[in-house]
Amino acid sequence: MTNEVSELKEKIQIHKTKLNDDEELARQHWHVIHDYTKRSKKKEIKAQKSRDNYSGLEERKLYLKNEIKNYHSIIAQTLDDILYKEREIKKTNKNIVELKEKKEIEFSLAQTKKDKIFELEQLKDNLTNSISNYKNEIVQMNKENSDISIYLNNILKVNSKQVAEFDDPVRLTERFVACLRPRRNAST
Repeated sequence: MTNEVSELKEKIQIHKTKLNDDEELARQHWHVIHDYTKRSKKKEIKAQKSRDNYSGLEERKLYLKNEIKNYHSIIAQTLDDILYKEREIKKTNKNIVELKEKKEIEFSLAQTKKDKIFELEQLKDNLTNSISNYKNEIVQMNKENSDISIYLNNILKVNSKQVAEFDDPVRLTERFVACLRPRRNAST
């Protein structure tokens, strides 16, 4: 922009020197000089606006650089937060897995406990039945022992009578004689 303005100023200066030399030529070229002057003023205004805009753009550029730095720091902080959250999530997932495993173990232990309780109850029922059967057998054996005892007592009584008979020679002889006699028929 500044080059164009300086070129226009040079052209104006050239035309002014020509006009100072020749008035007739000056009248003819007056509109050219006026046009160049007008253009140079417009170019200067544009150049000033560009300079103002440029300085405004520089300020804006600095502002945007600072904003970008702020965003970068916010992004870095956010990434740190995300990494922290990811670590927390991994820890939580690990804790969840451990809790699941613990629950599975507890469930397995509870199931094993139920199975063992069931087995113990069956064993208890079996033992109760066995004890009842043994009691019944003992009662039966006591009855049998009582019967055997009564039988043995009867045998002892009989034997003691027989022994008493063997002690008495007269009775023994009678008995021997009775055995030798022919048996009588019950019908006769």
